Amino acid sequence: MVIEGKNISEKGMVIKWNWWVSALVMLFILSYIREVSFLSINNYIDGGTNFYAKTTEIKLIENYTSSELIRLKYVITILFSILFISITSGGLYFSFSNKKAFELSLFIYSIVLLFTILLLLSIIFIPFNNIFGYMRSLSHFIHNPILFIILSISAYSFHSKSQKDNTSTT
Repeated sequence: MVIEGKNISEKGMVIKWNWWVSALVMLFILSYIREVSFLSINNYIDGGTNFYAKTTEIKLIENYTSSELIRLKYVITILFSILFISITSGGLYFSFSNKKAFELSLFIYSIVLLFTILLLLSIIFIPFNNIFGYMRSLSHFIHNPILFIILSISAYSFHSKSQKDNTSTT
């Protein structure tokens, strides 16, 4: 293992820690902002005037109706999805010289997008209330840093294992 500044090179794979840590910190901050935003909007929808832990008063939306707030949540869900997917995939792309983790993230997000489209199309046949839980689960899967962490650990572990296998066979 060779340490070059803030990068670690291990026989062919370079890990750029400044990119990795930056992406992870951005994902954690984004997770917090998402949580506070949604809980605060839910508080407004419920007619709440008191704000508790993980909520904040948002003057910009305090006069919105419940239906406007629900539409706002859909828009914010799409925006947060784009941000989480971009930061996760971008972080993996720029952090590892081996692009397998990045490619796997794109594959996983493509499957999630396919399921989302299928669920949206199923609204034609199935009441929205019956599929809302599934849609919510998909958005919770996207809106957190777990995929980034798991794919990062996997990329590093698989590379380390392949290096051990190559060393032991020679």
